[in-house]
Amino acid sequence: MIPDEESLASLHDAELIGIDIGADGRTLSLRFKKDGEAFCTFLFENVWHLRITGVMLQNVVSRAFLTPSERFKPDFVRTQLDWLCTLDDGRPNHSMVETATAAIDAGTLRLFYADASIGAEIAVLSSDVAIESEPSQ
Repeated sequence: MIPDEESLASLHDAELIGIDIGADGRTLSLRFKKDGEAFCTFLFENVWHLRITGVMLQNVVSRAFLTPSERFKPDFVRTQLDWLCTLDDGRPNHSMVETATAAIDAGTLRLFYADASIGAEIAVLSSDVAIESEPSQ
């Protein structure tokens, strides 16, 4: 299933409980526990770039965004891309940012961003994103 605004909003207060990066470096899955019992997994294919920082023993999402979205304003996208494409020297790779911006505008890449209440901040740039949900048992 393709994530929609409702599935993104449901990540508020969800806990990140799993990160799986494919051996090829092109796939990523992020598993979240929601509402105490329900689970969902975001599956990313053809990952172009990712950044996950601040991982702790508990990682709780404040809000999540996925382009294209009316909630994702151009300045916000640029800020997240600058962060995502930051090099070891603390400065963004402007060439990467411009390439990513053009690909997002063309619809060939999507930017997923999860802001943390506590713990991990996540940004993923990939061509394909899907969500799998598991109901509470």
